[in-house]
Amino acid sequence: MWYPTTDASSAPAIGKAGPVFGERKAAFLIMGQDRPGARADNLQQLAEHGINITAVDGLTAEKGCCGAILRIKSKDVARAGRVLCASAGDG
Repeated sequence: MWYPTTDASSAPAIGKAGPVFGERKAAFLIMGQDRPGARADNLQQLAEHGINITAVDGLTAEKGCCGAILRIKSKDVARAGRVLCASAGDG
């Protein structure tokens, strides 16, 4: 999966490849230790606050680490950020 950035150095390659992107959307990257049910705690927190997840991609990195990319509806992003104690990033 490829996630475009706002880095100007990638613009020439993106232009040559010719992809078409929709509107920019927010996502949450959650990382932590790999264990059974590792991301279930985060998903449960969101569910308890009535926040629906529209998409999720699971990730693994180096030994013992895992993560997920969560997409939340725009109207719920700020609230989800507070629930997950998220810090903002741009990229």
